[in-house]
Amino acid sequence: FTRNTQFKDFKVNKSYFSEIISYLGFTGYINPITLESNINYNIPIISLPTTISHEIAHQIGYSSESKANYYAIKSTISNNNNFIKYSGSLLALQYIISELQYSDSDYLKLKLSEINKGVLKNIEEKRKFNFKYKNPIEPYVKKLYDIFLKKNNQVHGIRSYNMVVGLLIEDYYQSKIKTSKLDSN
Repeated sequence: FTRNTQFKDFKVNKSYFSEIISYLGFTGYINPITLESNINYNIPIISLPTTISHEIAHQIGYSSESKANYYAIKSTISNNNNFIKYSGSLLALQYIISELQYSDSDYLKLKLSEINKGVLKNIEEKRKFNFKYKNPIEPYVKKLYDIFLKKNNQVHGIRSYNMVVGLLIEDYYQSKIKTSKLDSN
């Protein structure tokens, strides 16, 4: 995997505005005129596969942020390249951790000790990236983006991104049901 990867027929560009969008809190976006993906190349390299896949999901018609995240995770974890696969697994884990912080922080504290230290280091690297670009304007940009998402039929706004956890849980249970049906035949 390199920073110049293009997927099939989808145009993925290095954003000329990577520094600016880093401060705005964005990892990628779709150019509304060309409908091409533009990726923030300041982000940690471990985030590139899922960010690219997320933006490609928008290109192929997934407007929902949760479904674009789901597509990004599923497409990367099923990739043959271990780096790309790990990127998807890491993103899924981050969203699960985020949801557990809200719903069951005691359980999360218990489980964090079981996560590989290298994985936690990668999560910390991503956190440091976000902290590096944290600024007083970003919360206002996020609020405007939240309004934008809600006006575009994503009723949960910015929280729509985290709703990928529900899709992953549903997918997990559906695969268990399929497996148990196959085992019983």
